[in-house]
Amino acid sequence: MNVRTTTSLLVAVCLAVALLFVLEDHLERDPHGSNGENPLVELGDVAEFSIRESTNSLSFIKRGRTWFVRHPIKSRADSGKIEQMLEQFEALKRDEAITAEQRSHRGLALEDYGLLEPRMRVLVRHSLGLTELMVGNDSPLGDRLYVQIKGIDAVFATSPALLELSPRDVNAYRDRFVLRGSPTQTSRIELHRAGGSFVRAVREDDTWRLQAPVKDWADARRIEQLLGALYALQVQYFVWDPILSEPGIGKTLVPELEVSETPRVETYGLASDEARARVQVWREGDLVESEIIFGKSTGPDSAEVYAKRREIESVYAVDARILDLLSVDVDALRSRDIFRLSPSAVKQFSVFRGEHKLIVSRAEAGEWQISEPGKWPADRQVVEDTILALSKWRAAAFIEATDASNMVAQLEPPHCVIHLSASAAGPDDRSGGDSTDESEAPVPGKVSIGRWKDGDTHVPLRLDGDTTLRLVPLELIRSVATSPTDALVYRKRRMLSIPPAGVKRIALESGSLSQAVIQDETGTWVAENATNAVSEETIRDILFFAADMRADRIEALATNDLSAYGLDDARATLTLGLSGQAGIQKTVMLGAPAGEKGVYSMVQGQDLVFVLPVLLGDRLFSGLLNEE
Repeated sequence: MNVRTTTSLLVAVCLAVALLFVLEDHLERDPHGSNGENPLVELGDVAEFSIRESTNSLSFIKRGRTWFVRHPIKSRADSGKIEQMLEQFEALKRDEAITAEQRSHRGLALEDYGLLEPRMRVLVRHSLGLTELMVGNDSPLGDRLYVQIKGIDAVFATSPALLELSPRDVNAYRDRFVLRGSPTQTSRIELHRAGGSFVRAVREDDTWRLQAPVKDWADARRIEQLLGALYALQVQYFVWDPILSEPGIGKTLVPELEVSETPRVETYGLASDEARARVQVWREGDLVESEIIFGKSTGPDSAEVYAKRREIESVYAVDARILDLLSVDVDALRSRDIFRLSPSAVKQFSVFRGEHKLIVSRAEAGEWQISEPGKWPADRQVVEDTILALSKWRAAAFIEATDASNMVAQLEPPHCVIHLSASAAGPDDRSGGDSTDESEAPVPGKVSIGRWKDGDTHVPLRLDGDTTLRLVPLELIRSVATSPTDALVYRKRRMLSIPPAGVKRIALESGSLSQAVIQDETGTWVAENATNAVSEETIRDILFFAADMRADRIEALATNDLSAYGLDDARATLTLGLSGQAGIQKTVMLGAPAGEKGVYSMVQGQDLVFVLPVLLGDRLFSGLLNEE
């Protein structure tokens, strides 16, 4: 055997022995049962988390439910990503354990596992204590990673997935939402715009109100849309952050941070007196507001602008379109509702015009009653349709009284004043509501309506307690305000309500026609003074009609002169004899035509002239008996 062959043989033997030791080291398991089922570390509720390599480090701290970056910058963290990192860390298993005795037996030291000067350290402060993990070399086959837990003598092998936690760009872990919260948690917002424009809105009892530059009800939808855009605003990219001192690793996981330089906000147009806009937001329970400052565009044709939080030094770029929302005119944030009470909450509807007034109130049973100018039952459907129509009045524009003297003249005096109240005992106030108490928002339940002339398309309105005029389309106003105090419009339209079982006799007089039927002891309808068979169909129609006789409209209060309606000498009468005391009866009279489709009518002894459909009159007065 020559020298070359002998040398090759010795090398092969050495390699085989070395491989044997490595395989023995790799395959030997924890004698205490570490068979891949045991977790590498056991953690309680984690409060701090830090990863450090030779040149890079990341540190995070949890406050409440929110994670923050503590190094290399100071910032809110993406809590979801941090929790995901912790889940990966807690999922690691002890795939094998190599005790100090085993290492000594094989002539191996921590240096051989890369643990004398670890390439990475992971520190976790949690409810069970402080866990520090040192990360060393890969195993010879590359499918495991050697680690050691401070305070435990053994070296463990675990998944190389641990290296995925190695520090990367800190921005990958940062929360990109500029502001955290929701519109429902917000109690106040202030907008400061370039040029000195200022808007303040405050939420009280779930209602948004403008406090500056005007005192008025706010459009809650627009305010919440604005807040929604602010809470949805995200960082496009990070521009500048303060450089922080290195965190120590030891007794204090993350020490107090020290800022080594401060930004020049003027460079980005973020000084308060140069900013294009500033927004201050107060969340419920917060004593201090959060402020976002918006500065210059990031470039000549850029779609981003510089921005920062006042209480945080970092500068970033955000979508420039947010400035379009922030530059909205204050009138666009004002509520355009004229009457803010929901229709179901209205208990009283009052109208005043000069010396005339109309007051309609709702009783506990839900029925409506006219109390002025007289006491009559009101038509529930008509009153509630009117209130519903009022709830849909919307201002098309806002005009300050000082800028529209001609419109102010239209309100001196007003055409009428309408008052919707949630109480059935509203004030008897005929004025235009000229209170100008600036300490409160206007009262949108009481409205003065301006006068109009032919050709006008809008009418000025003034809410009680306000000096601003609101222009409302005349087409909305006309149906209610044309005859605002006419009680007949709202009077109940049910003229008769007689149960069919209560009618015992029916008599018809129409020209030369005179007929009558009665109900005999068996309940059968028969002719009173004739042998003709009765018209069962006509009788059924009359009884149905008498049970709920409704007028198309009420025309007038009865007067001594009924000739205008053809009721001084009615062309037809229908008399219903009722059961009970003898002589009790109701007579419906038909008079002259009321247009093409109606006929003037009246219940004898009542004070109203009303209109019935002409087809209904023809049908009911067609005859009670069949021709022989």
